Amino acid sequence: STRKESSAASDVYKRQAEICINAKKIKEGNTDIREGKDFHFIECSRMEDIKNAMAVQYVKDVDKYGLGNVFCLCPYIEHVAGVNDMNKCLQDLINPLKENEKHVLAGSLDFRIGDIVMHQKRNTELASNGDLGVITDIIWDDEEYAIIVSMNGRELSYDKDNIQYLTLAYAMSIHKSQLSLIHISEPTRLL
Repeated sequence: STRKESSAASDVYKRQAEICINAKKIKEGNTDIREGKDFHFIECSRMEDIKNAMAVQYVKDVDKYGLGNVFCLCPYIEHVAGVNDMNKCLQDLINPLKENEKHVLAGSLDFRIGDIVMHQKRNTELASNGDLGVITDIIWDDEEYAIIVSMNGRELSYDKDNIQYLTLAYAMSIHKSQLSLIHISEPTRLL
């Protein structure tokens, strides 16, 4: 029975993991990269074109598979088409700021209800580095705020004292994605 289950798991891996096979080839310097169900080339000559192509594909995939089932992975944090740039771009496409909508400006980030976010840097009893969640509410009381995030089956609160541990997660670095609880299943899309 164990051998049969192992063989079935291996067959699933072979059918669904062209991206893993190609990643291994790239790491080894092998240029025999092949497109497949989960791996496609989009030819671009400028970083701005790459950013736009990723944004168009992200929106299409979110429409098809749903928000939370599509992740944009970037090799860089800064620069055009890096994590920070893509998060702002994708947030504006998927969850644009509406007039009179509650939101929180924290440094360079603008948190909105419905945003996909990630806990980062510091583990707590309730959240670990790389945990993903969704902003479900923003509560303002005079100059104080609380961002309510559904994460790990709980409602967590972020305010001015711990907001530095929260970031947008429409896009994330390849490194950070390895820490995240991305549930890889048939509809999950990695860009």
